[in-house]
Amino acid sequence: MTDILVWALFGSVVIVALPLQLLGLPGTWLLAADALVLWWLKGPGYIDSRTVIILASMAFLAEILEFLTAVRGARSGPVIGGAGTAAIAGAFAGGLFGAPILFGLGAIPGMAIGAWSAVFTLALVRGSTITEASRAALGAMAGRIKGAALKLIAAAAMVAVIITSLVF
Repeated sequence: MTDILVWALFGSVVIVALPLQLLGLPGTWLLAADALVLWWLKGPGYIDSRTVIILASMAFLAEILEFLTAVRGARSGPVIGGAGTAAIAGAFAGGLFGAPILFGLGAIPGMAIGAWSAVFTLALVRGSTITEASRAALGAMAGRIKGAALKLIAAAAMVAVIITSLVF
C-alpha cells in the first residue's frame, strides 16, 4: 500500500512539474523536492541521498543554462540594457496568459510572444529604431525558447533519474 502512495506522489509531481517548465516556472526544483520527500518518506533503501544530490545539481544547472541562454538570446541583437530581465519577465507573463489555451500548450507561443513583446517595448522606450527593437526582440524570443527547451529536457532527464533510482 505504501508503495502505491509513493508512486502516486511521484506521478502527481511529474504531472505538475513538466507543464510548469512550459510556463517558465521551476518544475526542476519541484522534481528535486519530490526526490527529497521520497528519500525522507522511504529512507535511503528506496531512493538514496546521492540521487537527491544529483537531482538538486541537475535543477541548479538547468536554471543556470536557461538563464544564460535567455540572456545570450536577448543580447544577440543590438545591446539593450535590461533586455535579459525583460525577456524573462515577458516570457513568464506570456506563458501564464497562453497556458489556458489548448490545454496548456498555448504557454509555448505565449512565452515566445511575451519575451518578444517585452524586449521590443523596452527597446523602443530606450530609443531604439523599430528595426533594432525587432532584432533585439527576435533574439530574446529565440533565447527564451532555447532556454525553455533545455530546461524541459533537463526535467525529463530528472524524471528518468528518479524512475531509474526507484526501479533499480
